[in-house]
Amino acid sequence: MDDYLSTGLTTLNLQLSNDTRKGIRKGSCVFMVGDSSAGKSFLSSTLAANAVIDEDFSDYEIICDDTENGHMFDMETLFGPKVASRVKSPDKGNSEFVEEFYTSLNHHLDKGPCLYILDSQDGLTSKGESGSFEKLVKALEKSNDTKAALKALGGSYGDGKAKAHSQHLRQAVSKAEQTGSIIVIVGQTRDDIQGYAQDGLVWSGGKALKFYSHMMLHLVHKDKIEKTYQGNSRQIGVNSEIRVIKNRQTGKRTKVRLPIYYSHGLDDVQAAIEWMIGEKVFSKGTSVDTKDELLGKATMEKLCKDISFDEAKYQRLLDLIQQRWDEVESAVAVTRRNKYA
Repeated sequence: MDDYLSTGLTTLNLQLSNDTRKGIRKGSCVFMVGDSSAGKSFLSSTLAANAVIDEDFSDYEIICDDTENGHMFDMETLFGPKVASRVKSPDKGNSEFVEEFYTSLNHHLDKGPCLYILDSQDGLTSKGESGSFEKLVKALEKSNDTKAALKALGGSYGDGKAKAHSQHLRQAVSKAEQTGSIIVIVGQTRDDIQGYAQDGLVWSGGKALKFYSHMMLHLVHKDKIEKTYQGNSRQIGVNSEIRVIKNRQTGKRTKVRLPIYYSHGLDDVQAAIEWMIGEKVFSKGTSVDTKDELLGKATMEKLCKDISFDEAKYQRLLDLIQQRWDEVESAVAVTRRNKYA
């Protein structure tokens, strides 16, 4: 929408921009880090799909740099043939080294505006690391002492990727700002073995990923979504949570619920209804009462289905959510004299 790309999740759009229809501003870099099976690839794919259907991104290249060769979703089934045909691999192929990633990213930024998704940066190594690993193996064969081997190598083993991000990400973000492009970097959380966590998080690739990004999102796997069929409980999806760790658009650090179904992807409508229930605008018993003439009252499944297939009802839901958000924001805002006016 104009200078913004919707995330595909109404409640996340609100947290990022205060608007149900606006998510990530053109010219931004987003670092998306999360647990395994938390929905990182689903969310990044949904961003790509939203760029395809948004007329303001009609002249953008949509690039997915699948470093892990793990993007095995059926994009056509989940998002349709138009999206499947427009999301492309980089011209130079998927990156193996971090140096290749920055070469590829700059190549596409130079061609024109693009949405460039790196999924994930954990699949990258650096050419320096590759050489150091071979030296480390040889050193260990001789000494069988890891610390001594690292010391002999000057302590350089393992820092190549972080160094590359520190050297090159700032320039890439600057170029994205100039072209109105959007960079999305996906990463995996790590165990905090040495106590170096930032915001309770550890990731590979160094601090530059957070520092130079306009937004940082942390995806957390919460629980399974199950449905009973013929007497057996079947897992049909997962509930995740998106925590906004950094947000240069509004400064807010918040969190939203993210239901993901294997057969559908992100369920924007269900997440929106659950948010309204949490705000006590809608009520839930055996059915959900929206207290709205158009949306009515029904079971959660029927209500989600009805709204998703009826554009007028969907737009009404967005309007109600925006009204509630604006009401809350106005109620909790402090009032002071502006001495600069």
